[in-house]
Amino acid sequence: GAGVRVEWCGVVWDKVGATRWRYRTDYFPWDVNLEPYHVTIGLPRKRGMVVAFHRTPAWDFLLNAVMMPMIVGVSTLVTAMLGRFNTVSSSFSAPGVLAAGCFLAVVCAACAALIAELRGEGETARAYIAPGPSLVVMVFAILWQDHHFVWYLVAASAMNILLWMLVNVLTWHASNPLEEPSISGIWGLFFAFVAFVVRQRALWFSNMLLKNDKDRYDALWRELCSDEDKVACIQHL
Repeated sequence: GAGVRVEWCGVVWDKVGATRWRYRTDYFPWDVNLEPYHVTIGLPRKRGMVVAFHRTPAWDFLLNAVMMPMIVGVSTLVTAMLGRFNTVSSSFSAPGVLAAGCFLAVVCAACAALIAELRGEGETARAYIAPGPSLVVMVFAILWQDHHFVWYLVAASAMNILLWMLVNVLTWHASNPLEEPSISGIWGLFFAFVAFVVRQRALWFSNMLLKNDKDRYDALWRELCSDEDKVACIQHL
């Protein structure tokens, strides 16, 4: 928490502690820092009373910061392996595994938010539930298997980034909405861009492979249409 400076009563202070704390990351998941943050809290006014501030991670934190990434990571890895080896099964398919992983992540986020809310930490609960809507969108997109899947991914990633910006401003009271960016949202947009580029490249090569066949077909069709007898036969068919 050191290095966070605030100005109060004309003096610059280094903030080294607060009533609560949280983990935060920068643009890479492995760059994790522990920092304090200020929230409204009621303290007893009577003398002689003791208020303890625990820095031990609670169960809701473990659900959100440990279980959720683990579930999504394992389901993504299994999905990639199933897709690589072309494993097709009605009960254990690659899309089904990925959708199940996203759904379990939503359940973890909801449980973590509920635990935090029951403990009286509404700010933390809102941060926990922020990735939920984008994960729900991904679950439906995976199950539908629509050809617009990439655009669903863009929508879910943009929603995640927007919700996390609101969390930064409204919950963590950050002056910069991107002070703690949405890592999953940024990577989601990156993968969507890569998928779009790869698809366009595949379509271009496919069109080039079919171009000669199309030219021969068009030439044959023009030849058929130039003869009235052949046109009559085609109309008869």
